[in-house]
Amino acid sequence: MKYYAFIRGINVGGNTKVDMTLLKKEVARKYSIQMDSYLNSGNLIIESSIDKNRVVEIIKENIRELFSVETEVIIKTRQELEEALENNPFRHTEGIDPSHLIICFLSKPVGSDAIQKIKANDRIIEPLGVKDDILYIHYVNGIARSKLTTGYIDRVLGLSSTGRNMNTIEGLLKK
Repeated sequence: MKYYAFIRGINVGGNTKVDMTLLKKEVARKYSIQMDSYLNSGNLIIESSIDKNRVVEIIKENIRELFSVETEVIIKTRQELEEALENNPFRHTEGIDPSHLIICFLSKPVGSDAIQKIKANDRIIEPLGVKDDILYIHYVNGIARSKLTTGYIDRVLGLSSTGRNMNTIEGLLKK
């Protein structure tokens, strides 16, 4: 089975370094799981017959053992990623920069009230959409100055999240 794993908050901005080459090598050696990384920022393409929940635990265990880092890993099948793209409420909107359109993977499904919870802060101006365990965010003015961070999402919704822009998701699906 082919899986796509998204490791939260590693190798971005010089924080929480994880050597993806070492991680891939050790997981392959110990579990015969073949992995490839994409953009070296916590994106893995995995080929394995092992259940995806077990693959998540294996990745987390190895990151903890090799790098002393505690982080979350969210894993999707190819079909789940394709459905995430298809369900994107902004997919037909003209003129959107794909680097400003984020698919935020959530550790658990949320209801439509999630948008109201996030928008309770009047400094959150981004258009949002939600479907099950996916939050869609259009960072109209870019991500850098936005108050809508994964940390904020996690606190408000009581879960763990990690986001990737459309360019990254589409690139992963080409692998």
